[in-house]
Amino acid sequence: EMNSQFGILCFSETASDPVLWAHYAAVHTGVAFEVDYLVDPETLRKTQYTDDRPVMDANILNDPSQVYDHLLPLLKRMLRQKAPSWSYEREYRVHIALEDCETAGGHYFEKIPDDFLKRVILGFRCPLDPRYVRKALDKVGLEDTEVVRAKMDQLSYTILC
Repeated sequence: EMNSQFGILCFSETASDPVLWAHYAAVHTGVAFEVDYLVDPETLRKTQYTDDRPVMDANILNDPSQVYDHLLPLLKRMLRQKAPSWSYEREYRVHIALEDCETAGGHYFEKIPDDFLKRVILGFRCPLDPRYVRKALDKVGLEDTEVVRAKMDQLSYTILC
């Protein structure tokens, strides 16, 4: 039921981790968006990485007066944490009410501020021409958004953006 009401928008602190590019940008053929996400800290939440998995005490269901007090903190923990093996993501999350979004083609869209998008980073294998991306950004009024192509660092496993 929650999946039909809420979405999660995920951000990372970094675009320089090659595993992020491999997992989320089609093995360096995709793009990353650098954004300036200035929001209330209650909205943008840092993901916690822990082995301490949230577990529901099913016995609490026998006492309806305690269900809410038990489940709400449990759900909040579930939405804010992952196993430590995911820590390379350095993830932040924003939970979005889907009813507030625009929809098109089965997808949900949230309006973003005009100055939200700072850079479009093309993966080093991305087939898009930076001039094409530049024209597309200019056409929609994003003249201040920079377009760069990522590169592999020759001395480390870092992606240079």
